[in-house]
Amino acid sequence: MATQSASAILEDHVETWSETERHSGLVTTASGGANNTAPLPCVAIAVASDEDRSRLVELLGSLHVDVTAHKNLKTLRGSLLRDEVDLVITDVTLPDGNWVDVLRLTLDASSSPGILVHSRVINDRLWSEVLWRGAYDMLIAPYSSRDGREIIKSALRTGCVLADRRPAGLRQ
Repeated sequence: MATQSASAILEDHVETWSETERHSGLVTTASGGANNTAPLPCVAIAVASDEDRSRLVELLGSLHVDVTAHKNLKTLRGSLLRDEVDLVITDVTLPDGNWVDVLRLTLDASSSPGILVHSRVINDRLWSEVLWRGAYDMLIAPYSSRDGREIIKSALRTGCVLADRRPAGLRQ
């Protein structure tokens, strides 16, 4: 049985996942007569607002990725230490931290997930800081389902592991 990386599976099969069998977090694809099974990409959400979190869960469901949803940094921390996470979508501010704290947590995660920063407000300074510190991009609400899916798919396709772009000071 051959396995592929999560980003390769996403790129090759994101449009056909709805037509595949899904068993306990695995997607099975029938390509070339061989059965290839690999874990679905996993996205962790750390968004305080129930409305925003529900919208993201629904949006991610349309991409057929595994999702863990969190309201705060504490529960996200447990998930990052326990699970293989490919991408974290976090609010700018959480009840017990902020997006920079989440970025620091990803440095300790075994899977080195990428970060999308979710916000209802955008300014040039915040966006440039998000990119400078090594997050993949920002997801600015309100966004269309199409735009949200494209940003998330792009982050997953590129692997969005940007540790080499994070300033050394952030690693301390």
